[in-house]
Amino acid sequence: MVTFTDSARFHSAVPMPGPVREAREAALGLAGFGILYPAALGLTLGGEAAVTAALHFAPSLLIGLLALGFRSGDASLRKSVLVLAAVQILLGLHIIGATDLGVIVVLTVLYVWGTSAMLIYLLRRPQAVAWFTDDGQG
Repeated sequence: MVTFTDSARFHSAVPMPGPVREAREAALGLAGFGILYPAALGLTLGGEAAVTAALHFAPSLLIGLLALGFRSGDASLRKSVLVLAAVQILLGLHIIGATDLGVIVVLTVLYVWGTSAMLIYLLRRPQAVAWFTDDGQG
């Protein structure tokens, strides 16, 4: 029986390079955090805090969705994730200045900054640039 993973592997003659695979995993982790953190704030601090956090983590969710398409090798996915990671870093500056939740906010922003910076670094590596070609051939 052929599974979805087997069929995806069958159609890709070239394995996904390590930096692209690591960037995909980091992006999915960032997206997961962008879902769980607002949910936790909603349960502990109320709906307004959850909505604010969800808006701040909207780029993270988009990054995670785009990362699901990394196997295609489409250059626009790479460029979009790079832009969204930079936007997420800038939103971190806004979060630091706009809230007074103490150490939780600092740790949250450090995680987001670190993950976003790692995404930028990984997607600018030569192996990742070669994978994301303009013709989408991978």
